[in-house]
Amino acid sequence: MFRKIKKTFSHNYILSILIVTVIVFVLSFYIFYRNTYQIVSDTSTKNSENILKLANAQIVTTLREVEIAIQNISTTLDDINVTDPNILYNLTKEVVAHNHFIFGCAIALQPYHFPEKGKYFAPYAWHEGVGISRKQLGSDENDIYTQNWYALPKKLRGPIWTDPYLDVYGAGANVYMCTYSVPLMKNGKFYGIITADISLEWLAALVSKLNRDSGSYTFIIDDKGRFLTHFDKSLHLPANFTDITRGNKDSINLMRIGRKITDRQTSHDVIRGESGTSYIFYSPIQKTNWSIAMMFKEPVIYGKLDYARKVFITILSVGLFFILVVGWITIHSLTKPLGKFADALTDIILADFKLPVPLISKNKEISKLSDAFTYLQQRLIFCTEELMEMSVSKEKMEDELKLARKIQLELISSSMPVFPFALGIDMHGIAHNTEISTGFYDYFIDGKLLHFIIGDVKGSGVISSLFVSLLRHLYHIYALQYHSPETTANAINTSTSQTSVILANVLIGTFHIDEEELTYCNAGLFPPIIVNKTTDSIVAAPSDTNVPIGTAANTQYHSYSLKIHNNSIVVLHTNGVMNSYNDEGKKFGEKTFFDLLHRYRAQNPHDLANTILNDIDKFAEYRLGNDNATILILNYLKLVEKPMTRHSITIHNNVQEVMLVSELLNHIGSESNLPGYLIIQLKLLLEEIITNIIVNGYTELEHGSISISYTLNDKTLNFEITDNGRPLKDVSTIIHETMDAVDYQIYDDKNVLTLIKMMNLKEE
Repeated sequence: MFRKIKKTFSHNYILSILIVTVIVFVLSFYIFYRNTYQIVSDTSTKNSENILKLANAQIVTTLREVEIAIQNISTTLDDINVTDPNILYNLTKEVVAHNHFIFGCAIALQPYHFPEKGKYFAPYAWHEGVGISRKQLGSDENDIYTQNWYALPKKLRGPIWTDPYLDVYGAGANVYMCTYSVPLMKNGKFYGIITADISLEWLAALVSKLNRDSGSYTFIIDDKGRFLTHFDKSLHLPANFTDITRGNKDSINLMRIGRKITDRQTSHDVIRGESGTSYIFYSPIQKTNWSIAMMFKEPVIYGKLDYARKVFITILSVGLFFILVVGWITIHSLTKPLGKFADALTDIILADFKLPVPLISKNKEISKLSDAFTYLQQRLIFCTEELMEMSVSKEKMEDELKLARKIQLELISSSMPVFPFALGIDMHGIAHNTEISTGFYDYFIDGKLLHFIIGDVKGSGVISSLFVSLLRHLYHIYALQYHSPETTANAINTSTSQTSVILANVLIGTFHIDEEELTYCNAGLFPPIIVNKTTDSIVAAPSDTNVPIGTAANTQYHSYSLKIHNNSIVVLHTNGVMNSYNDEGKKFGEKTFFDLLHRYRAQNPHDLANTILNDIDKFAEYRLGNDNATILILNYLKLVEKPMTRHSITIHNNVQEVMLVSELLNHIGSESNLPGYLIIQLKLLLEEIITNIIVNGYTELEHGSISISYTLNDKTLNFEITDNGRPLKDVSTIIHETMDAVDYQIYDDKNVLTLIKMMNLKEE
């Protein structure tokens, strides 16, 4: 059943609706969810930062109140002369009673300040239950004068906040606290300390009010990584941050966060622990070495958003199912007549195409479809009969075109002559034929004389192709016989005028390499274009227009000669180059062609010919109606042989001597005109080879030598590397990518590696 449904129009239609609906809903929800997620994240971050600022302000305010209270009392004591010890007992009790945030207060005087009280006199009062207790601090077991809260402010002559510590003697029970100590001075002379203690439990109660729910926690930590408060009640304070993070799967991240907190940074981070993902926000508490941090579990921030996502997915699933059911029923009822209509048309096509189309449904749209198919049926019958008549003539035409194409492909040899390097000549041509014209070119070399011909013949049928073949054969015969372009042109014209009515536009020429002289005879084409790359000049050579070959047997053609300077190119082309038109009727023309030659004059003949034809095609927008465009380009660059340069060095099998190879390459670069990138490639290559020989060819205790020699001229750069180590196992791929030839042999127990790079350097 489902296989049949998948082939129906209704199935494809409802499936398309579902896909579009899902894409629209999912994309809309994704955009909404991401924006909402970002808003929630930004809001949570802002709220957390505000809460931390509020907590910071509360703690700083409280600590400031402690400081002010104690400093006021110290000032009062400095201004009066206390002779009754009981006054100090009452004073500490009053401080604790009137400052609920102060856990305890002590006034510790210098040894024997009151001789009748002995060495130690330090009355201390603290909160205990609902009342206030008092006691005397200091004894031989509890030497208060050596403890930080007494010794440091005495030494510094200024107030301090101590690090958290466990008070064993002061409060009558073990209590973790921090102490604010202020030195007592009389006439500039130190005589004691007054302190105020803050219980870490009170500090924990203060920050616990910041926790919004069970998924958020707040704690305070000092610059040594010790907790002053913590959400884990079972944790013994002051615990160290490093100790509680050890063993956590995200311990590295936790240690990084701990360092940022102890460094008093303000930021936020993500923690992924065993209990899930959490977010932590932290900032330093002003005027202390403490930092406060708030941590939230992910559900606290994004719980409601995740719930909304699940609700949306559920609603989307139910809605898609409803669309599927209702859409399937509706569309199937509308498309059922189309199925019957398709079955009827199938019977007509298989049985008799001329049978009448039946009316399957009274539906207006189906009736219109039936009428349209009836009209189409009649048109197809007419067209089929017409096509059958045309097919016979088309087959005859195709056979003729295939034969013509085969002849055209044979017109230009696939292996034109390759000129010796010493001649300084590079030549390339392209025949770009169309349906209305056949272009051709040919060239060959006879000693120091280069012969060439270029032209086009109207038409692309078998007769035109055979005529081109005849022209090329006649050209080879007469060119080798006369060695004169005008005599060759006259002879070809006489031969073809008597036997053919086809006309050919041609240009015949020779180039004498030693004399650097170009001679040419024009018969209906544009004259040669000479591009001097040294002077950046582009000119059209002088020439008679003349008439095409085959016009009249008595036509006399004349030649022109001119010098071709070194580093020049000669561009020969058929009329289809400059006479190409675009859809707007604009002609390619001489100016556009000259600009093109000037822009790409540095290219070799092969690339320049292709560039010209590609630009013509783009200009004419690949219109088939344009005439052919055949290009033949001659590049002349006279070579001057450089004397051979030789040099060699010998190094030991020591990696530190590899740098001498780099110096050798620098020497080669300084005495030649090799490009910088090639010198860099050769440095990397030789350093790799020499290092490979040293490492793999010798043991650490063996002593050997490696010889590197090179020869350089304007054609090749040869390296020969000889060593007496173990044979090379392989030759690296980079050698073959950089060098043109590689040879490795073993002679007289020595490894000889030869590398050759073709320079092909040219200069005047």
